[in-house]
Amino acid sequence: MIEIFGEVYYIDFEIIDKFLISDPHFKQRMVVETQVTKILDEKGKLISTTEISSETQKPSEINGVRFELIRAFIDDISSANTEEGDKLADMTVGFKLAFNTLTAYQILKPIAD
Repeated sequence: MIEIFGEVYYIDFEIIDKFLISDPHFKQRMVVETQVTKILDEKGKLISTTEISSETQKPSEINGVRFELIRAFIDDISSANTEEGDKLADMTVGFKLAFNTLTAYQILKPIAD
């Protein structure tokens, strides 16, 4: 938790997880494996066939660009000296961008009293 402009903020890790994995172009894909077993008689004639299919979900992939941006924004927020300025207008452009982006995506949230 960090104090910024008299309010205490925390980083919501569940939102970070959703933000890093959610991508409108990425759909979790199912991997389907099929195994076919054929049973033949002694003359090589097909007696029966057994087919077994299994589906597994491909694991989610993290968006690397989003990860690096969030990491840099959190670094900007944590390294800023908010005691020197008492309002957002007094802060650096990097801090403003990081603070506004993290709060807009609800990654950085104020603790409600």
